[in-house]
Amino acid sequence: MLLGDSGVGKSSIAQRYCKDTFSDNYDVTIGGAYMQQTLNVDGTVVKMHIWDTGGSDRFRSLVSMYYRDAIAAIICYDCTNELSFKSVDYWTNEMKQKNNMSNFIISLSANKCDMPKD
Repeated sequence: MLLGDSGVGKSSIAQRYCKDTFSDNYDVTIGGAYMQQTLNVDGTVVKMHIWDTGGSDRFRSLVSMYYRDAIAAIICYDCTNELSFKSVDYWTNEMKQKNNMSNFIISLSANKCDMPKD
């Protein structure tokens, strides 16, 4: 799962990883967008199911339905937006509360570090 506030670049990360494409403009993700990536890890084919979630407040109730089956999350924030960094605690707590896997992996991604600060 990719989690974080709206506009932090979750869709950019997912598109770049899954399709090796980049665009400066993305439409707002409503609820969640699903993508797949197949990897070969030490001779074993692994199919990753990636959810790019909507970060807007109005979609947070929809996003929570993806939490329970996830085994890992990347929490994203925008380096040019301090409020998005302050929301990292919210997203981390959400995952801890709504996902009951003991070995769940959470990673943090700082995005847009190439952009000028607002």
